[in-house]
Amino acid sequence: MSDSNTVHIHYFLNLSINQNLDITKVSKPLPPSFSDYHDYKGYLSEVLKSLAQNAASSERNVRYSPIVFSSNGYDSVACAALGREIGCTEAVVFESKRKNRSDSGKEAVLALGYETIHEKHELDYLKTNCSEEFVAGGELGTSIFFAAAEKELEGKLLLSGVHGDKIWDRNCQTAGEDIIRSFFPDTAKTEFRLRVGYQQIPIPFIGVLNHRDVHQISNSDQMAPWSIREEYDRPIPRRIAEEKGVPREAFGIEKVGGAASSLRFLSLGYLKKVMPPKSFEDFKQYYETNKSQRKKSIHYFIRFKLYSIYCLTVFLNKLHLTVFERIMRVNKWNRKYTCSPWAPSFLLHWGVEKLGRKYSEGLMNFKK
Repeated sequence: MSDSNTVHIHYFLNLSINQNLDITKVSKPLPPSFSDYHDYKGYLSEVLKSLAQNAASSERNVRYSPIVFSSNGYDSVACAALGREIGCTEAVVFESKRKNRSDSGKEAVLALGYETIHEKHELDYLKTNCSEEFVAGGELGTSIFFAAAEKELEGKLLLSGVHGDKIWDRNCQTAGEDIIRSFFPDTAKTEFRLRVGYQQIPIPFIGVLNHRDVHQISNSDQMAPWSIREEYDRPIPRRIAEEKGVPREAFGIEKVGGAASSLRFLSLGYLKKVMPPKSFEDFKQYYETNKSQRKKSIHYFIRFKLYSIYCLTVFLNKLHLTVFERIMRVNKWNRKYTCSPWAPSFLLHWGVEKLGRKYSEGLMNFKK
């Protein structure tokens, strides 16, 4: 930097800060090797119990009690099953916005004996007004449905199945030491989480550096009774859940995707449908004020053309005309070319500016 200071970005190390604000880098402890299911499952349970005890410690100024969001997919149901081991009795389930299928995990959490079940609809977030918190991190709102459960999340320890699609997938092709995510919906929750005041435990990340061991366990003979031998096949979470009493037919049958309403597609007209009304009107004003300031570079026109091709491909797919997709292979494209270069591309700037004002106001009030 110009003033000779240095900025460090830490992706994986822990940081220890003492009373004098001295910062020490601390390497994360390596997990043990896992020889079989019982080794791995035992480690998950041990770490989870330790985290829950820490969260509820009387030495804390703020304590956190566990809660789980459950769909009928593998990962969240396994988290709900593990949650019962640490006394979790509270769950949130979302009914899908799609009329032809349900993704609610209500049947699973009932089978597990959950006492408090908050039933939400995937589109309940449209009644809120905090969209800027879900776009200011650069991931445009895939997790915005969380806003509907703000009251339930306050002061909670959220048990999450994030990354279960990788580490628990029997057919995963990237089982190694590198932690590879195909997309980053959890970055969209950061500002919301910090304001609401909850902590998240992504259970699949426990022991994640030994992905090879976990992958071998998933494909071992001992796990065969819990494998359905299909593309959507995760024997470890199935065994965790079934051994806690969840019926096989209640989860992990078909990969339909959980609750999500991304704001990264199409145009201003689309955003009007998928953003909360107050947030949309605020963004619309920002967009109309600033859109003329965008420089139309060659890169912009390339994105414009490619995104138009992507939209046409998606439209034809809905008509069951897949020839164009086989030619263009848009599913292999870099993700940035499947994000709209039009109005949604201003959401990040709007969110950052809006939150920046909130932070400034909060700092001024703090100084007073």
